[in-house]
Amino acid sequence: MADKDAASQLREIIRKRRRQIGQGAQHRAAFKLAQQIRDLPEYQNAKRVGLYLASDGEIDCRFIMQDAWRAGKRCYLPVLQTDNPKAHQMDFVHYPPGSPLGHNRYRILEPTSGVKIFTQALDLVLVPLVGFDRQGHRIGMGGGYYDRAFEFTRNPLTANSPVLVGVAHHVQEVLSISPEPWDVPLSTVVSV
Repeated sequence: MADKDAASQLREIIRKRRRQIGQGAQHRAAFKLAQQIRDLPEYQNAKRVGLYLASDGEIDCRFIMQDAWRAGKRCYLPVLQTDNPKAHQMDFVHYPPGSPLGHNRYRILEPTSGVKIFTQALDLVLVPLVGFDRQGHRIGMGGGYYDRAFEFTRNPLTANSPVLVGVAHHVQEVLSISPEPWDVPLSTVVSV
């Protein structure tokens, strides 16, 4: 119980730091993020890229999404499953430019329609996070959506696993995170 309280407190401290980043700094960070992601061989080779629409001070993926579209890559966004909200499951849906968006139950924008893709078929996924450490551990928002969607990557025998790249602002880095057994590790973290 004490560990859960400590994790919740840490999550709130980092979210507050993230929300305090001004609009100009957010814009510059999103641009720098796109530059760094474009340089990754995993991005250059990817045909199907999972991204997200930023909320609550998260670093924005809009510039990398625009670059992906220009490069002929297919972009996919997370969509919460609505048939059983307590299951904390999400799918990834194809998101071409101009597709309609709506708010989910957390007031986060997501596609209102689109073709789902098996998460195993994604080549690269940019993963939002609240906090991260240099070992590739992350603290998410606490719902476990990404851990459930990509739990298959924890099996070393799984073929065709997407590369999971955490993306964040520098202020979200912490010294160390003690991962839970169900936490899905990131391949790397790009922070600006």
